[in-house]
Amino acid sequence: MQKNILERDRYFVTPYNENHKPLISFLMNCRLLRSLNDKSSIYTMLDSFNGKLSKEDKSKIEIIVKFDVDDKEVIDKLLLDNQLQKKYPDIVIRPIIYDRWEGRKSLNLHYAFIFTRRNPNSKFIGFITDDVIIQENPIPYIEKYKNEEYCILSHCHNLEILNGITDWKTNITRWSCGNLTEPYPIVSSKIFEICGNMGYQVNIDNWLALLNVILFVKYKIDLYIDVPDFFHRDVFTNGKFIPQNFQPSNFNWEWFVDDSIGTTDNYYYNLVEQQADNIYYNIKYGI
Repeated sequence: MQKNILERDRYFVTPYNENHKPLISFLMNCRLLRSLNDKSSIYTMLDSFNGKLSKEDKSKIEIIVKFDVDDKEVIDKLLLDNQLQKKYPDIVIRPIIYDRWEGRKSLNLHYAFIFTRRNPNSKFIGFITDDVIIQENPIPYIEKYKNEEYCILSHCHNLEILNGITDWKTNITRWSCGNLTEPYPIVSSKIFEICGNMGYQVNIDNWLALLNVILFVKYKIDLYIDVPDFFHRDVFTNGKFIPQNFQPSNFNWEWFVDDSIGTTDNYYYNLVEQQADNIYYNIKYGI
């Protein structure tokens, strides 16, 4: 990365290598805005990848990290002269830099943008944050389903809850609030290609749960496949999730930050239902 690129363009995208054939693209939005040291969260996260994945498995991933253009200290210390990539030479790390838009309110929009810059060879999309660590190598599990075009790998999979839902608009707390929501889902790339975005609200994990609920209620299709809980996040340790830590707590499309209060706008549900229908028709007709 050239030192003057931010001053000139205020925009930077690391291109993918056509010869690289990753199994999964991990997408991450990162805003540090603080001093960096060896114990900073992004290092801890990448150290866990280094520790849990073999060299061969590291070659099967790419990590696309979106940084905000005003995160200048981080850009100087991590990205100029490819410093982050040099620290982790066995992991393909692809920085993207541009404006933060509306911050957390824009997360699903940022993920959608990053997705369009992924290596198109990847079969799966994963979502991580800089404050997580990998507890177990996910690659052997993902490889089992590399030929599945329509699946979501999750440790939040409960057929009893799914079978008990008859109306996704009124049974909101049955499928949200973490009941069927995977904080760090691993999803077939094909699903996002069909849907065309990362949902219509900032919490894409909640949107994915709703998408699957609609498919199950209407068509008895369950995209979710049970896998271990690969990721650990400190803020959720022992269930101590405090919505106030994520101020402002109310954001786009009326969803509360912990997904406990859903939108009352039926158009939102109609949009997601159309996406579920599109997935169904693709599955049925092998499109």
